[in-house]
Amino acid sequence: MEYFAVIDTETTWSNEVMSIGVVIAEKNNMLPVHAECYIIDPAYKEGGMYSSVLGLHGRKNTYLDTRRKCLGAVDRLLKKYKVKRILAYNASLTRIICRNWAVISGVIL
Repeated sequence: MEYFAVIDTETTWSNEVMSIGVVIAEKNNMLPVHAECYIIDPAYKEGGMYSSVLGLHGRKNTYLDTRRKCLGAVDRLLKKYKVKRILAYNASLTRIICRNWAVISGVIL
């Protein structure tokens, strides 16, 4: 089975990433198989346009941690599903973030 990822990021008022949402879906039927949300501490404390939805911390598959640990978790998730393609609403920002992900080499963004 082949999978792809959909990634969305939210930024603070000063353009720092405060959350990363990842959905893994099956390539053939586009059905989601896994979803996670990472809230980046301390960036989320500044707030931004969508800060009100970050109150979901504590829900299943929603994690609050440092930027490094969040990026590491996303990297492991992409590797687990052997993701070859990433779709992103804000591809230019996601490219910048993805430079930190070891799995990104060879992945089409």
